[in-house]
Amino acid sequence: MIANRFVTHIKQQNWLAVMLDLLIVVVGIFLGLQVNNLNIERQANNELKAYLQDLATEVQNSIDMKQSHVVWQNKVRQGLQLTLTTLEGHQPNDDELQQIYFALTNASSPANFPDKREVLLEMQATGAMQLIKRGDLRSALSEVSSQYKQRQLYFQKELKQITAAPFSPIIVSYEMLSDKDSLKNSQIIVSKVDFEKAKQDPAFKLRVLQSFSLYTNIRNNNWHTIQMEKLILSQLHQQGYQPRDNWLKTNIDKILVAPSSDDLVSSNDLGVQ
Repeated sequence: MIANRFVTHIKQQNWLAVMLDLLIVVVGIFLGLQVNNLNIERQANNELKAYLQDLATEVQNSIDMKQSHVVWQNKVRQGLQLTLTTLEGHQPNDDELQQIYFALTNASSPANFPDKREVLLEMQATGAMQLIKRGDLRSALSEVSSQYKQRQLYFQKELKQITAAPFSPIIVSYEMLSDKDSLKNSQIIVSKVDFEKAKQDPAFKLRVLQSFSLYTNIRNNNWHTIQMEKLILSQLHQQGYQPRDNWLKTNIDKILVAPSSDDLVSSNDLGVQ
């Protein structure tokens, strides 16, 4: 309709009306673009809010996992320290022996860094990081992201520091756990140590020392990262983002249950040909 009226006004050489028609068109286009931009901005802000909510949950889960790893790493370190004092003449009691056996079972083989970065990586890939206002939160997230790959490389580098030979079977004896306990612990555990022979084997003490250093360094790295993530979580809290419940943590007791003989099924029961 505007187009027909515009042509009519030109034929009539009604230039004032032509200018008004043009003005109406320009204003209409401008308002349309503004409304579209506002819709895009609102959608982007909603997506950012959803990302930050998920990020708060991810950071809290990461903190929880690292804290449990730190507890485990400290337990291993205490057992390794007891091993060293026993080599120097200390007589361990039954509880201390169990700590030593636990530590030697896990010596030289810590779990990898429990980093959770799916939401943060997706924010980078989609450009959502750029929507966060410049400030402490954006700087902290950029720093954590840059450290992600570095931590994996650091872990591999630390493992290479274990150069001493594995524990000799004439010094360290092993046993296999029952199926009932195998999902909560290593399937093969240390059950006995001949400390008299261990005192005469320099490689044994070196392995313990290197394992103690490994667990100490990884424990410290985890602890430093926990502090950084707590600062990020505090900033998210200040902006109104609270983590949701950790689904895995809530259901862990149901998940870590060893199967009974009645629970085991054959491939045919699963529909596998």
